[in-house]
Amino acid sequence: MNNSQKVAETIEILAKDKGVTISAMLSELGLNKNAVFTMKNGGYLPRVENLSKIADYLECSVDYLLGRTDTPEPETPPPDIRQEFLNVFDKLDFDDKLDTMQFARDKMKKGA
Repeated sequence: MNNSQKVAETIEILAKDKGVTISAMLSELGLNKNAVFTMKNGGYLPRVENLSKIADYLECSVDYLLGRTDTPEPETPPPDIRQEFLNVFDKLDFDDKLDTMQFARDKMKKGA
C-alpha cells in the first residue's frame, strides 16, 4: 500500500467518525469530488493547500493525515513570548518597569 492510499484511508476513517460523507466534505471544501477515490486508486496526493483544507475540516493535522504522527490533534502553537512579556510587564508597578527596562538596556549593551 502506498502513501496516498494510507492518506485516503485515514481521511475516510476521520470523515466517518465525524458522520460526514467524503463527497459532502469535498463539496463543502470546493475540492474535486473524486479526490479521495483518485488518491486511493491512482496514487496521487493533493496539493498542500488542499490537504490542509481537509485536515482543518477533519480537525486534525496534516502530519496525521500523512501518517507522520499518531496524534490527530494539531499541535498548539507555542505562546508568543513577546506578548507574554508584555502581559507581565503591564502588571508591574512603575519602579519595577523602570528596573526591567534598565536590566534590558544593560543586557543589550553587553550583547547578551
